[in-house]
Amino acid sequence: MALSADPKIVARLAGLDRHDARLVSAVDDIIGSLTVAGLAWRQRIPPKMVGVHPANRNGYGVSAIEVHALGAEIVRMGWSPAATAHAVCVEDSADRRIAEFSHRLSASTVGLGVPGAEIAKFGSISCSHTN
Repeated sequence: MALSADPKIVARLAGLDRHDARLVSAVDDIIGSLTVAGLAWRQRIPPKMVGVHPANRNGYGVSAIEVHALGAEIVRMGWSPAATAHAVCVEDSADRRIAEFSHRLSASTVGLGVPGAEIAKFGSISCSHTN
């Protein structure tokens, strides 16, 4: 069975860009729609199993300096364990694109752990700093 894009989700995304402050509420609405359709759910996943999706940060991924700087800023602003529940990831595809991207990214960045490519089963698209 082929899936088609939900016109409501497409319309919601059409008017946004990555600098739009409404992006956060749009993500909440979209996740809600996908949950109702049975295409999204909440699950606890061991951090080692979550890599970085290649589209995260427009393909730039994450760097050790930015990870630590953002972490320090979050601590200064007030760490909220409850906010980590808003992390969003997607399951890797059969070609293991997310796992390979995550492995290359962490192997080329001093200061980040380098998990084996076989470990990542998901790719973060939101709250990567949580991992």
